[in-house]
Amino acid sequence: MWRAANAVISGLVIAASAIIALIMAGIALALAVHHFKPETELMLQLLWVMFPYMLLVCLTATFMGMLNARGYFFIPPWGRRCSVW
Repeated sequence: MWRAANAVISGLVIAASAIIALIMAGIALALAVHHFKPETELMLQLLWVMFPYMLLVCLTATFMGMLNARGYFFIPPWGRRCSVW
């Protein structure tokens, strides 16, 4: 299971990094070459800043799936500890 998870995470990091780099390069090129309306330019600038966050969200979803498969959760074990008190 860990070898499969390692392969998934490695592939996800490589593929998502490549996609993010290409999209960010395209957005930067579009901002440098074209003259957009101010609201469109602001939207593209915000997208350029926030798009790398997608990699973190994808990795978090993968890690949560791994924890779910192993039976480790955040809230249920915490609730079990509290019920003992």
